[in-house]
Amino acid sequence: IPDMELPEMVLEDRGSCMYLLSCRSPHRGFSHVVLGVLRAMADDYQTIALLAHHAARAGADTILITIPDVDAASLSA
Repeated sequence: IPDMELPEMVLEDRGSCMYLLSCRSPHRGFSHVVLGVLRAMADDYQTIALLAHHAARAGADTILITIPDVDAASLSA
C-alpha cells in the first residue's frame, strides 16, 4: 500500500532477555497491529515470547517483549 504511513518504532534492549518497543503512529491503535504481527512471528519461529502492551507514554504506545532463555533454564534444572 504505497500511501500507508508506518509507525515510528524504537527498540530498546533492557537486558535479561527483555526489550521495549516504542510505537508512535498517527493512526490510533496501530500498536495493537504491531503486537499481533509480533505474536504471529513468535508462533512461526516457534519461540516463546511474552508480550505486554502498555498505553501511550510520551506520545508512544509501548510493548514489553520478554524472550526467556529456554536453553539456559534447561541446563540449570
